[in-house]
Amino acid sequence: MKSYKFTGIVLGNTSWREKDRLVWLLTRWQGKQHFLIRGVRSLRSRRSGIFLTANIIRGIAYQSRNNLPVIGEVELIKAPLRRQYLGGLSMLLYLGEFLMRLLPENVPEPKIFDHLADILITLEYHQQVLKVIEFNIQLPKWLGFGRSEAAWSAYRQGQLMLAQREAENFLALVAERKFTSLQLLGR
Repeated sequence: MKSYKFTGIVLGNTSWREKDRLVWLLTRWQGKQHFLIRGVRSLRSRRSGIFLTANIIRGIAYQSRNNLPVIGEVELIKAPLRRQYLGGLSMLLYLGEFLMRLLPENVPEPKIFDHLADILITLEYHQQVLKVIEFNIQLPKWLGFGRSEAAWSAYRQGQLMLAQREAENFLALVAERKFTSLQLLGR
C-alpha cells in the first residue's frame, strides 16, 4: 500500500463504526481531507486526545482497499493553550465548523492553512480574537466569494462585535446555512 506523510490541523471528527473515527484535517498542500483512524474509540487507545479540534498533528497515512486514507503513526505537534477557557474553546469550535462547511475537499489552500496556524499559535487571547475576526472577514474573499465590506469597515473602525456579526452573516449566506457553534463575541 502507498503511504505518505502529512501535517494538518484537525477541523473536526465523527464516530465511524464500532471503534473508529473519521477526522477532517486541513493540510497545506492537499487542503481539507478526511482520514480514518482505526481503534481510536477503544478504551485502551492512547491516541484519542490527539484528534481534538484545532490540534496540529503530523503523521503517516496509507490508502486502504476502499480508497479511504487511514492514519497510521501520528504525533501531536501543537495543542492550543486556550482550551481551559470557554471563549477559546468556542472560538476553536467555531473556526472548525465553518471551515468544514466552506472548504472543498482536496483543494490546496496554503494561505488559509498558514493563517489558521498563525491563529492557533497566538498566545494572547485578545490578539487571537482579532485574528479570528479578520480571518472570518477575509476567508470568503480567499475562496472567491468576495468579502463583506460592512464587516471590513466595522473591523477597521474597531467595532469588533459589529464586524463579527456582519462577517457571520456573510459566511452564512455563502455557506447557505447558519452556523451552530457558540458566537465568538457576546451580544
